[in-house]
Amino acid sequence: MLKQASKSVGQVYSQRLSCSSSTEGKPSGRYKALSSRQHRPASVVLATQASPLPAGQPLRQEQASRSAHVHSDAAWRSLSDIVWEGSEADALLESSPLAREHPLWRLLLLSDGSVTRHLQLLTGSSVTVDCLSMEPVPSDDSQLPLAVAELEHPLLQREVLLRNMDDGGRALVHATSWWNVDAATRDLQDPSKPIWVSLSQARKELYREIKVVRLGHSPVLAEHFGEDGPFWGRQYLFWSGGAPLTLIHEVFSPALVGTLL
Repeated sequence: MLKQASKSVGQVYSQRLSCSSSTEGKPSGRYKALSSRQHRPASVVLATQASPLPAGQPLRQEQASRSAHVHSDAAWRSLSDIVWEGSEADALLESSPLAREHPLWRLLLLSDGSVTRHLQLLTGSSVTVDCLSMEPVPSDDSQLPLAVAELEHPLLQREVLLRNMDDGGRALVHATSWWNVDAATRDLQDPSKPIWVSLSQARKELYREIKVVRLGHSPVLAEHFGEDGPFWGRQYLFWSGGAPLTLIHEVFSPALVGTLL
């Protein structure tokens, strides 16, 4: 399956669509070196532990299926050692830890707007996409999120950092997205552009379905952000024309809100 997917991607994805194809929006100097240094080999693994969820909250299916075995954080920088997780409705409850956070976190995690646009408005700075990887993934990879099953195969995985270039290239958000290869070929013509920009230029009407909101840890992302966890993250599907377009997993740096207070 991986061999077939790789061949398919190779046929439709020319060099101009790879992460290395454009220098536009690329960090330079120490941040470029830092990104390279922080990549982990596939052999690096972390144990996913059962979450200390609030009393009365059931362990959700996706977390339960992963808590009994070793999980590869290098696969897509997923959060481990989950402190809390729940649906969009759960996150809005007064009992949610999100209710005790600054209101900006609710805006970032539950808003239907463009993340890049929010970052630009909140920081008053330019936000740049640092494309770390863009590669095919096997459809039967057990490490992928369960919601990937809603996308047509073969699949492409894209990993990026959103950086505040007016603050020395500080990483504010890490995002991994999964696409059907044909959809990525059509909608991601320039990998250096934010997803929302690419889709807006194509005049696509989008609906965001938030699958889960999480608070958890990741040593890899702690290095990317230069901040200790736990980190807030979310996972959502973009729908267009009544069909799922892409699954996106975003994790936010604590510095994003901290610098604004």
